[in-house]
Amino acid sequence: MRRRVVLRVLLVVFLFLQTANLAASEQVIVVRFSSTPPVSFGIRQLQKAFAEKGRRVRVTGSVISSRGFQILVGTAQTSLFRDQFGAVLRKLSSKPESFLIFKQRKNRLLIVGRDAVGAMYGVLDLADQLNFSQTTHFSFDSFREKNESPFLALRGVNPFLHVQALLDTNSWYFSDAFWRDYLTRLARTRHNFLDLHAAYDLSKTNMPNVFPFFFTDSLLPEIEIPVGRGGKQVVLSRQTTVRILGQFQKIVRWAAERGIRVGLMNYNTAVRVKGHPVTGKALEAYTRRSVSRLLKACPQLWLFGFRVGESGQSEDFFRKAYLEPIRKIRPDLRVYTRTWGASPEKLRQMGRNLPGRFFVEPKYNGEQLGLPYQAITSPIEGNLPTSYSYENYCSFPQPFKIIWQVRANGTHRVFQWGDPDFVRRAVRSFTLGNAAGYTVEPMTAYYPLTDFLHGSHSPHGRFFRWMPQRNWFWYELWGRLGYNPDLPDSFFVREFVRRYGGAAGPEIFRALTAASRIVPFIFAYHRLGPDHRQMAPELEVGNDRFVIGGHSYPGTLVDFYLTPTLDPQHFQNIAEHVDAILGIPEGTPWPEANVHAGGDSPNIAHELDFPTAKVTPEQAAQFWFGAASEALRALGRAKSAGILRNRSAFVCLSLDVQAVAYLGRYYAYKTLGAENLAFYHRTQDFARLQTARRQIQQARAQWDSLSAVTEKHYKPFSEWLRMKTNQFSWRKEGQKLERDLIDLDRAFVEVRKRRPFYGARPRIGFTPIRTAPIGKALHFPIFIYTRDHLRARLFYRFDGETTFRAMPLNPTEQRKVFEAVLPANLLKPGRMDYFFEIETFWNGNDRVAVRARRRLLNWVRFDTLGARVFVPQRAPDRVYTLIIQPQGHFLKIRAVRTDTLFSDQMKKVLRIRAQVESKYPIKWAKLYFKALPSYLPWQHTAMEKKGDFWEAVLPVDSRGALFYVEVCNRFDQAVFSPDWRHRAPYWVVPSWE
Repeated sequence: MRRRVVLRVLLVVFLFLQTANLAASEQVIVVRFSSTPPVSFGIRQLQKAFAEKGRRVRVTGSVISSRGFQILVGTAQTSLFRDQFGAVLRKLSSKPESFLIFKQRKNRLLIVGRDAVGAMYGVLDLADQLNFSQTTHFSFDSFREKNESPFLALRGVNPFLHVQALLDTNSWYFSDAFWRDYLTRLARTRHNFLDLHAAYDLSKTNMPNVFPFFFTDSLLPEIEIPVGRGGKQVVLSRQTTVRILGQFQKIVRWAAERGIRVGLMNYNTAVRVKGHPVTGKALEAYTRRSVSRLLKACPQLWLFGFRVGESGQSEDFFRKAYLEPIRKIRPDLRVYTRTWGASPEKLRQMGRNLPGRFFVEPKYNGEQLGLPYQAITSPIEGNLPTSYSYENYCSFPQPFKIIWQVRANGTHRVFQWGDPDFVRRAVRSFTLGNAAGYTVEPMTAYYPLTDFLHGSHSPHGRFFRWMPQRNWFWYELWGRLGYNPDLPDSFFVREFVRRYGGAAGPEIFRALTAASRIVPFIFAYHRLGPDHRQMAPELEVGNDRFVIGGHSYPGTLVDFYLTPTLDPQHFQNIAEHVDAILGIPEGTPWPEANVHAGGDSPNIAHELDFPTAKVTPEQAAQFWFGAASEALRALGRAKSAGILRNRSAFVCLSLDVQAVAYLGRYYAYKTLGAENLAFYHRTQDFARLQTARRQIQQARAQWDSLSAVTEKHYKPFSEWLRMKTNQFSWRKEGQKLERDLIDLDRAFVEVRKRRPFYGARPRIGFTPIRTAPIGKALHFPIFIYTRDHLRARLFYRFDGETTFRAMPLNPTEQRKVFEAVLPANLLKPGRMDYFFEIETFWNGNDRVAVRARRRLLNWVRFDTLGARVFVPQRAPDRVYTLIIQPQGHFLKIRAVRTDTLFSDQMKKVLRIRAQVESKYPIKWAKLYFKALPSYLPWQHTAMEKKGDFWEAVLPVDSRGALFYVEVCNRFDQAVFSPDWRHRAPYWVVPSWE
């Protein structure tokens, strides 16, 4: 008995010791050699990650003896690291915010930052690795070593402080929980710049002076703040302003604790007291007092600025009211301004007075997103300001640093978005002009940060409290890829797996990224205007090109096909494409009928030879169709796989994906329909009009599907910025599409009204075919409107043949449209000439009267019983020509090399050499070039073949230049280099001093 008791006691002691040893071995020791707030924040996040895996973390200030895992955290200035790990430190980049994770031994990790923020990023990286681990059974062997440095120094997010939030003590602005969540999100996603612009009225969409929100003024005690659309004026009490300023002070402090620098830009200078504006010296003195008070109240504010162009004040006003108190109170403070509407030379002078401390924010692509590169590189519409782009700020002298202002909220307002490839390319383009980085508008810059979309009927918005939580992927992409654009998609896929489950996560990622290609491309191909007040790609049908007196002009399909593209150097809008196909001179008015009726206009070139590598309407439509189909297929696979977690979030996301897919298909059908209508207007080809009506009906059906999905998902919401309504819905916007069908019906009526009489020459409409692919049957439709008997034939011959072959034209399902079809097996690559012969016959009794009428009308050619018409006229002496293209053009510009032939301080002469790989002979090569400033036009010159290269000489002055190459082979197949689909479609010759 006693022996059993002893054995039990020994067993308990043994188990206790084993448990203690196991606990010691599983304990994580974090040795913190830096106690700065950013490092402390990072360690708290790491503790949470370990706690979710069931591991305790002990934080100490020195190395201790332990069998557990040890993580040593410090900066390059830590003496222990310098003394013992010098070889490791030499691998660490010299850039601020760089970090290195190094396995010093089996159970010890070193996290070394170039500075405190770099050390924080290293710790957060380790937390990410833990969060993505699918099991609690892990070892230090599973941690990956890292050596990373930021690609861009500034990675900013650009929210606005909303008037309505500042005046509501229960709003997100006064919520400490909101700011802790928001700033933590920014830090974890590697954002280091909170670029607050203020203030913005959600209803009136104007931007009042922010100072009256922060301070009352003893000399101007009753400053009025305009609020909303009803003309309401608010005077704030001292208690209210103290609370608003106090919250701002907390924001600045909490951001600094997370390695985030805060900037504040005041958008306005206007002040009113008792209905009267404060002007002159009084306004200058008030502004100076307010600037001084703000600087003293917020010593951690990193960047402070103002708008010059729209303020109505001179640069001298800002020098006295802003820069003088800054120089006196915070001489180290950095200053910034927007370039919009400002004088570049006056801003340069301002920068010379602030050496090393002045930043400017030019617009990236107007007030939209569109393309992942600076696309407005040359003058757009003549009545639009040049400051929608970067003007000459990318050229020396540069007594400032550029921060690209990406006005993304003009393009993305509602639907969840995330395209890693797009963001990677945009990030790489932010280096243009020696820029410091970027600041991107979130999806709530001009919209509430609480849920304004989901109604009580929709349960799909209950998984988040604030909109940034819903739009988490947006922040992940812009922040992390701004730090490291080489971060692979697999990193983000792991986050989708963590949120939705292992089988569904990758498919949800694919669905969202495919759908996210659609909306930016809408603006890229169909740019109603560069301003966010001129287009909302997610919300509108795309006809309303103009705004008159604050109201959109109700546009038509003609307006739709006249709408320009964002990058006309690489995208061909509908009207431009139609005229290029038809050979119609630039500037011919639209919609001018009979410009190319049957190819007989004297302005039409004999041979329609206009090949281009630009994106055409058909290619744009295929882009939208492809992205929509890919997104819906991936979404279907995700549903089949089963959603393990966050089902409400998935339903919300899936409805957005469906809506965007329908939107993409709408624009695809609408673009094709508008293209066919444009061809009809130029050629009177009734076949084109009939096809246009069918495609516009299909576009209407897609919009109806979009409306049905969004009605199920969202309530009507306020959208004053572009749509000018308090109750926006896609269903209501879709009512405008009725006009499209009415206009087409009227065109049908006009065709019928011009019905020829018996014995008259037939009305003919034909759209010349310029190119055709081999391997497919070739269709030749032609509109022939006659009341007589008809015989029509197509005559054609291939390259090298001397005689024409004939083929009859047969009726089709389309009214008054006849067609000849060449089988695919008859076609061969090369040139093909063709024309039509159309004969009409009168079989009635009154032949004499018919002949007399024909002679009176002086028609072309007659036989005994009818008329014979050739299309084009004077055939076969004059014919149409098309190029039958082989499958795959095997055309590639392998390399473009630049050699300097001459260089001095003012000028360089460069030799541009393009090495072309082609299976077929090259027809021509062109060099496109321009001086770097965005208000200067593009030019082009022919390149000459010299050996293995095509060459041209390019003179460049100190402003810098852009250039690219286009090559075309004998089959009219053309390519650009660089290719816009993979990188910015031009090379940059940087400016120099």
